[in-house]
Amino acid sequence: MATFNSTLLTLTSNANDAYNPTTGIGSTSLTNTLINQTRTTTFTFLNSSSDTIKLDHFSVASNVEFGLLNTGTCQQGNTLNSGDSCTMIVQFNPLVPSQYSDALVIEYTKSQSTFIQTQTLNATGVN
Repeated sequence: MATFNSTLLTLTSNANDAYNPTTGIGSTSLTNTLINQTRTTTFTFLNSSSDTIKLDHFSVASNVEFGLLNTGTCQQGNTLNSGDSCTMIVQFNPLVPSQYSDALVIEYTKSQSTFIQTQTLNATGVN
């Protein structure tokens, strides 16, 4: 498990991860997933600022092999007070053996300023 810290939002994932706090970009690796099988990773978003933030929009960029499940507790339009958290579940379902890459994009607002945080998703589909 790894924790990623940005200036406002802390992400925790249960996959093999790395995060660059300077750029706000992290990466998640779902290696050796059998084709036509599904693996998931859960992200926990913690509002690590002292202010309330609003989750404006989140998505998986290409939404092909990767997707967001509706089973997490994060909902677009929800607010997170300081110290509050919610979860988001990303699934990976490879159709052919290959390397895959995508991005989880989170847009949120604090004090009328919009911020975007990107989490790179890397995965390998195998036979």
